[in-house]
Amino acid sequence: MLNVKSTKEFCGEIERYAKEYKLSYIEAILEYCEENDLEVETVSKLVSSNLKEKLQYEAENLNMIPKTSTPLPL
Repeated sequence: MLNVKSTKEFCGEIERYAKEYKLSYIEAILEYCEENDLEVETVSKLVSSNLKEKLQYEAENLNMIPKTSTPLPL
């Protein structure tokens, strides 16, 4: 069962995981899901646009997705 009630709370938890454990945002989401016995698909609707931009930036730098024409400001 998902303990987080809002997008803001979820994104706050992911930010905390990323800083506390020195993880990328991608890793932080995966770790959060693993620790809370959740499927990644179930939390996808809780990812804010700001966190989506950070995930896109990471994925582009890891060559997981094609780079956009303009870099995202972080």
